Amino acid sequence: MSFINFAKYMEKDFFWHGIGLKVNQTGNISQSDIFIQSSKNKKMKNSMKLILMLVAVLTFSTTIMAQNKSEPWVIPAKYKAMKSTIKANDPSVMTVGKELYNKHCKSCHGTKGYGDGPKSASMKTEIRPLNDKAFLAQTDGEIYYQSFVGRDEMPNFEKKILDEEDRWAVVQFMRTLK
Repeated sequence: MSFINFAKYMEKDFFWHGIGLKVNQTGNISQSDIFIQSSKNKKMKNSMKLILMLVAVLTFSTTIMAQNKSEPWVIPAKYKAMKSTIKANDPSVMTVGKELYNKHCKSCHGTKGYGDGPKSASMKTEIRPLNDKAFLAQTDGEIYYQSFVGRDEMPNFEKKILDEEDRWAVVQFMRTLK
């Protein structure tokens, strides 16, 4: 069976290289049939593109809205009750705290703690500013837990900053970012 005969057999319609073609009773393909079928395909493709774009936009916006709403931190009582073991006004503490902050925190939280570091744009969750009233109202232990135990995109730093006093120096330095 030839290609043309096969097309006649299949109700006179077939698609060839993405263009709808119509085969008439004599086995010929007319240019008007090609144009009509091709314009129908374009309309159908454009409609499908529009639908896919709308679905993509809705999915993206829903995902962004859901991700920016982070769940409240659940901080164990042990950490809530923790107190800093270092003197906050000691200049050497601030120097250590700033150095460690710049090394481990600045890339996401930014130089001044606004949550505008270079990595922040790629994060799924919103990074709250460290000068935010709600952040500053937390106990030292709550800040310690969030900063060093972490969760989700906030990594655990317990193995990167081993010394307890160094961790408290970072907490004290973050409190100065007002």
